[in-house]
Amino acid sequence: MDEDLDYANIYKTLKMGVKKSFFRKSVHGDTSADFACVSKSLASQECPELAAVFMLGKAKCESASKNTLAEASTLFTAAKYFLQAEDKLDCLNAITHGDNLDSATSCLLKAAKLYESSELFTLAANVYIFLCDNLIRRKKWSEAIPHLKRTLEILARDLLCSLQVLSKLVSCQLGLGDWVGALNTCLRIQALVSEARGE
Repeated sequence: MDEDLDYANIYKTLKMGVKKSFFRKSVHGDTSADFACVSKSLASQECPELAAVFMLGKAKCESASKNTLAEASTLFTAAKYFLQAEDKLDCLNAITHGDNLDSATSCLLKAAKLYESSELFTLAANVYIFLCDNLIRRKKWSEAIPHLKRTLEILARDLLCSLQVLSKLVSCQLGLGDWVGALNTCLRIQALVSEARGE
């Protein structure tokens, strides 16, 4: 990170530009690009947590411009940066209270909801699966389960994807020691496979 630059002041300046240009759509695009540029620079300097914050600034610009898909995509990128920051702390064996993980989860859930509201259910399901994979990797099984269930609702007509999500659900239930729940999920998998075979 360039220590000569005051990133907090840069963020404030860009944010003020968004507020002043609330009714001018073209300026939102310029400010959005500025946020993205600073974020990319910070990411290349291995400062993912700051890169994520600037991505959130870009997401606000997209939201102000009513550009739902760009907002969702930007939130997804911000979440990836927050997860990189959490991984970085884990690699250093640093004490972490999971703030970056919480921020990533919040960004991913908002992105998924935006995709759902735009009826882009496959994209929403992919975001939920990405979130669940990261929660499972960190042994946050109880937090992953509700999102896996929502993914199953979205992918109800896709047998192969449903089976993959159900296998993740079994892993979470086993991790929590929920043997009955895991058995019921396995029986559900068996029933789906039997139904697909026409048995």
